[in-house]
Amino acid sequence: MRPYYRHAAATVAPLPVVRSIPNKVLESLAMNRPVLASPEVCDAFGPEPPQGVFRCASADDYARPPAEGHFRRPAMERFSWKKNLAVLERAVASLGKSR
Repeated sequence: MRPYYRHAAATVAPLPVVRSIPNKVLESLAMNRPVLASPEVCDAFGPEPPQGVFRCASADDYARPPAEGHFRRPAMERFSWKKNLAVLERAVASLGKSR
């Protein structure tokens, strides 16, 4: 997939149904490419989509040129294994304290 991301101006994620965070969105951000995404994709990230993910509610939204920027570093910071596992470790530790 890397050659496709490397030469793309953006990634389009028009998914109408999303069960979890779409990996293709994370891959695009890791390649420093913006993502034009459906509201459902944006909502999969919680109250605020990552920097570089742009909500598209209409065909006109998808037709607009995406903003350029630096999306890789913020995505890596937000979705790092170390950071997200720390949340899980704290939750498990709090279970032991409640007994």
